This record gives sequence, structure tokens and C-alpha cells, in this order.
Amino acid sequence: MEERQMIVRSQYWLTWRRLCSVVMGTGFLFLLLGCAAPVPGEPSQSTSLGNRLDNSEDSPTASPLVDLNRLEAALTSASPEDDEGFQPELPAAVGGKMLATAVEDQNINLEQLDLIASRRRQWRDGCLGIFSADELCIQVITPGWQGIVSDGTQEWVYHSDELGEVIKLNANASQTSARISLGPLAQVGQLNGSVLSMQVSSRFTPNQATTSTAHAILIDGSFVELDANGLAQGQVSEVSNGQIQAFDQQRNQARLAQFDGLRYGGQNPAEEKVRVSLVDSQGIVQYDPATTAQLPPDLQAFNAAWESLSCADPAVDCASSVPAPGVEAAE
Repeated sequence: MEERQMIVRSQYWLTWRRLCSVVMGTGFLFLLLGCAAPVPGEPSQSTSLGNRLDNSEDSPTASPLVDLNRLEAALTSASPEDDEGFQPELPAAVGGKMLATAVEDQNINLEQLDLIASRRRQWRDGCLGIFSADELCIQVITPGWQGIVSDGTQEWVYHSDELGEVIKLNANASQTSARISLGPLAQVGQLNGSVLSMQVSSRFTPNQATTSTAHAILIDGSFVELDANGLAQGQVSEVSNGQIQAFDQQRNQARLAQFDGLRYGGQNPAEEKVRVSLVDSQGIVQYDPATTAQLPPDLQAFNAAWESLSCADPAVDCASSVPAPGVEAAE
């Protein structure tokens, strides 16, 4: 009798354990389904970086992607140093420290160096906009200065804090044989949040009139040409998820912020008839296409990624676009 009771009890516990396993398994399945379900009001995984725009009124292309008139006015203006030259408000002590640092960095006599341009800057971090893998940057706006030191043949870009207590060489921006000058700085509100990056090609005619062609890569992977009002015109083209993600990776590696506000050109600015501007939330950098092969390596790589991505679009006639000598499109 006792043995029979033990058998019944054993079967009871076995059945109970199986029932618990089924219930737990079902509950776990519902938990997974609940986690995977989209939250009302939030985009699902299918609305990631590589997704495409539709033609609805909610599409970002239905509203201006950029204040193009304001942006073009900044991009096509003369270099600040052409009008203002050496900024008189730059404290002499700061300018002297920049020159002294250049003497030490470049091993050149002070008599051979000049501070040819400078301006106030509001650096985005305590590292003065210069990234270093072994340096921790405090994320706080830091007032300071940007200066260009030259020996008559080459230019070097220097960053400083407001009092010149910290002077840093922007080695990446200075790694070029092209002439460096001060160009436009990024302005808040130029781009809306759907724009990942822009390329603007400005052509200067003999009477100083300019004609600009602007293209934008959107965060959803769309490639669009902009009209004079900053609206997408023509058919919205698309690039693959892999291409847009590879481009964004190259963009982050290039760190456009380190080139923000700089312009690269030939030794005779009067000969420059075309100017290409790369614009995104990190900043603005410009270059004369004739000097593409002389640009800093990071900037060359980013420019090649841009050209490769835009040329992958069948709507773009790359044969007639601004030439990029010395830089082959990335695969």
C-alpha cells in the first residue's frame, strides 16, 4: 500500500513539473513577443538608418532640409583674413604663445614664422576640439582661439583656450601641402535633423556670380538634390543599407569637427573657380578640387567616401561632377 502511494505521488509530481514547464515556456514566449512588439509612438526596428522615405506629407523631403540661402552666403563669402587679416583683438600674449609653440613643434626659428590669421572660437569640449585617444575631454563649451601660423611655404593650425594657457597643434588639419585659410563656421539651424551630410559645389564666374549644386545624404539612406529653397527636387534616390552605414562609419572616423572652419586651396586663391564644401552637424570644411590629392588623409578618405556614395546613385552623372584628382572612389 505504501509503495503504491509513493508511485502515485511520484506520477503526480512528474505531471506537475511538466505542467510548470509548459506554463513557464509559454510565459517566456509571450515575454519575448512582448519585448519584440513595437511601442506605440516609437519607431520599430524597421525604421532604422537604412530605411527609405515615402512620398507622404510626413516625409522630411516635404519641408526644407537646409536654409540654403543662408548656407550658400556663408560658403561663397571671401576668406575672413582677406577682409580682416590678423585679428587685432587677439591678445598679444596668446599670439606669442602660439608662435613659441610652433617654434618648438616645427623646429623653426621665430623670425621665419608669422601668425597670418586668427579668430575667436567656442570649442565644444575641454580638449579644444582636438581628439586624442589617451585624453579625457570634459564636455563643456570652452572659449578660445584658432590661429594659422606660416613660414611662407606651409601652414599649421593651432587651437588655444581664451588666455593661451593651453596651446595645441591641430596636426590632422595641418597635414597638408595645400594652402590653409579660415573659412565659414557651422551655424546652428542650417541643417535639420534628417540630414546626415551635405556636399555643395560652388562655381565662380568671372563676374563673381556663383552657381551652387547641393546634394544631401539623409539618415534614412536617401540621396537627394536640393533646389534653391533647400527642398529635395526630382526623384528621391536610394543607396543600400551597407553603403550608408559604411559612409557613416567613415564620417565618424574622419571627425569633420577637427577641420571645422578651415578652407584648403591653391597658393593663388584668385585662380580657384570651384569650391567644394562638406557640411554636417560636426562642422564645415571647404577645398579647391584641384588640391584634393593634397588634403589631409582623414579628409581625403571622407571625401572619397562621399564621392563613392553619390556616384553609386544612377541619377548622378559623376563624369560631369567636380573632379577629385588623386583620390579614387572607395569600393
